Amino acid sequence: MNTSVYQWGRFLLWAAADEEQAAAAWPADVQTTHKKVLRSSLFFNKISSDYLLVMDAATDVSCDLRALRRLVAVARDTGAGMIYSDYFDNRDGHFTGHPLNDYQPGSLSDNFNFGPFFMLSTAAIQFALQKYGTLPFDPDEAFYDLRLKISIDYHLIHIPEFLYTVSAKKRKNAKTAGGKTDALFAYVARENVVRQKKMEMIATRHLKRIGAHLSAPTGLADKNPEDLLWKASIVIPVLNRKKTIADALTSALGQKTDFPFNILV
Repeated sequence: MNTSVYQWGRFLLWAAADEEQAAAAWPADVQTTHKKVLRSSLFFNKISSDYLLVMDAATDVSCDLRALRRLVAVARDTGAGMIYSDYFDNRDGHFTGHPLNDYQPGSLSDNFNFGPFFMLSTAAIQFALQKYGTLPFDPDEAFYDLRLKISIDYHLIHIPEFLYTVSAKKRKNAKTAGGKTDALFAYVARENVVRQKKMEMIATRHLKRIGAHLSAPTGLADKNPEDLLWKASIVIPVLNRKKTIADALTSALGQKTDFPFNILV
């Protein structure tokens, strides 16, 4: 496979053996039309280079040769399945550091933030496909399935260094049905129900694969509901909800019921 850039859903992909090849094939214009990846498992199995670089197609990423050399060096030294790093946000010329979290065994969220640019080991991809089977057709589902499969046998390593810069002008945010940006709660939006169910199925298969799945209990609670002081609880999360917590509390306090309930903030 040559060093052409391919489009896989929201990602741009290109293979490279080292930092020089990665830099030479770097997408010069993210608006350019690239050949689409339709059968991801077949595509990944044909890669002959050591690494696959992945970029969010909706972002404008700049990464110099020194940073690419650092990514490749860590990948070679550790044999990791994925390498990702912190980055700088460039908003109208103002640069802000964007640190990311370390990946851990319990990091199962399908929207875990690896940043808009990262690198995958070709050997890890092909081993995961051979051992655990092919990927779903949808690119988002396929990437989630792939990184969970890779994580079983390989480390996903976070480099706590700011190795590239992302321009904010082309970035896309998740939106709620009302049109307001609220990426944190996009997964509960009604239009995302089908997608979320598919992601849950992928996560469940992963948990069964690693022996961590717990079947749902089927027994009934012994306590008589009539003996409970509170018949219901409203739980309000507060992380990153500075602008909406007051509205949530007002809504909860305004509920009209014929039974007692409490509010947990």
